[in-house]
Amino acid sequence: MTYTVYYDYYDGKEVPIWFVIPVKSLNLLDYEQDTVTISIHAPFKKQERDAFDPNAMNVTITMNDLLLTSIPHSFGISLSNVKKRLDEYGVLLEDIDSFILLVADVEEVLQLQL
Repeated sequence: MTYTVYYDYYDGKEVPIWFVIPVKSLNLLDYEQDTVTISIHAPFKKQERDAFDPNAMNVTITMNDLLLTSIPHSFGISLSNVKKRLDEYGVLLEDIDSFILLVADVEEVLQLQL
């Protein structure tokens, strides 16, 4: 599985901002489950922030949606939390193209595993 990391520039330095997980390509995603585990392994597809498609059907995964796992280099996503938010807008999880996470949130969760 290849994930995309979108970068922007701050003070002339390239900084990763978004970690994008293409939901439709997650064969392990069972829409009836309450959680999904994501394993992080390089390489990542690298894109500039301007290349982000604002018209895609994406959902933001917040820190409240992230779960600790006992699997190294992995974290969980509470699909039940995500589904509740999507229900408010009449959107099905099955219609989502990608999960969007802040790189800082992913780094924090992975550091909590240590």
